[in-house]
Amino acid sequence: MKKKVLFTILMMITITLPSLAVGSPIKELQRSQTTDSSNYLENRNEEIRENQPVKEEQVVEVPTSYLADKTFEKVDEEVDTALLIKNQKIEDFIQAISGFAERLASKYDLYASVMIAQAILESGAGSSRLSEAPFYNLFGIKGDYKGRSIVMETQEDEGHFYIIEALFRHYPSYEESLEDYARLLKKGLVGNSDFYKGAWKNETNNYQEATAFLTGKYATDIQYAEKLNQLIAVYQLTNHDEYSKEEINERQKDNCSTIDELKKNEYSIRINSIRELTN
Repeated sequence: MKKKVLFTILMMITITLPSLAVGSPIKELQRSQTTDSSNYLENRNEEIRENQPVKEEQVVEVPTSYLADKTFEKVDEEVDTALLIKNQKIEDFIQAISGFAERLASKYDLYASVMIAQAILESGAGSSRLSEAPFYNLFGIKGDYKGRSIVMETQEDEGHFYIIEALFRHYPSYEESLEDYARLLKKGLVGNSDFYKGAWKNETNNYQEATAFLTGKYATDIQYAEKLNQLIAVYQLTNHDEYSKEEINERQKDNCSTIDELKKNEYSIRINSIRELTN
């Protein structure tokens, strides 16, 4: 009985030891193969990455003619500078709209000089796509005009610039565009008719006060007033204005002085005439 038990134990040891001996190399081989495969794949991916051409970052250029929204238009500094250099094209543009601007400024209590300067700045003196025929939108006003509109891309700003499509008003001519703008400044926004009150002639002493008020109200550009004032100076746009309150007061003072002087002179002449007759 003891012999059988010993024999059985010896047989079990004989069978188990080879399998243990073989199992260890197999597991090691499996680990080795896994590691080799991972290394191979990693090396292969690295080769692919090295041989793949590098993609350059794509920059989308938006035509400045499409950046028509008055609130978010980011005007190129070179364009601004070009507008301040007197040239015949801008003179022709001023000639084309000045008659309308003078009439509408008188009608809506505005400065024709400011209106013309804004039209130059907002439309690039009529060269933007939106301001050209057949759209004639000089001020980048959104929405529709008597049911007529045009869809164009515009640049918006909410801490960063991005492009959207928007509806812009489509006018029959410059005259309607100018009057729509003048009406907007005079009648204001829905629920706030005095929104642009600080640009009215009767509420200001001169055009500089009006342009300062429009900065931050009509446009977010912090140099908006400065640009408008420079345009007004370069192209002598005050020639299209009626007299401001300051100018009227000065002229009234001058007129009073002149009248007083005339009266004094007239009195002196009469006294001298009486003396001559007496003598």
